Amino acid sequence: MGAAGASLGEILETDDFSGSGICARCHSSLTDEAGNDVSNDAQWRSTMMANAAKDPLWQAKISSEVDRNPHVKSIIEDKCSRCHCEGQSTAARRIRQGQCL
Repeated sequence: MGAAGASLGEILETDDFSGSGICARCHSSLTDEAGNDVSNDAQWRSTMMANAAKDPLWQAKISSEVDRNPHVKSIIEDKCSRCHCEGQSTAARRIRQGQCL
């Protein structure tokens, strides 16, 4: 899927992060001499890192942890989202700190 097929979240660009749609503009449709797709974004999109925040097991685990420990909900969500959805996590922290995006 190239930049034209990217979702709104993937073409996101802030001062801190660029969504994968930005990268795909240059790193899509790359082939080797045999015609094999060697595009960076084609390989990355199916990785665990690319889909970390969408992983139903991860989402269920966060929900389970919050259900069992509602008194530390914000701590659990903040800690886990720092890796699983880093762009959104950083933006949320900056907003809470009164910094403009």
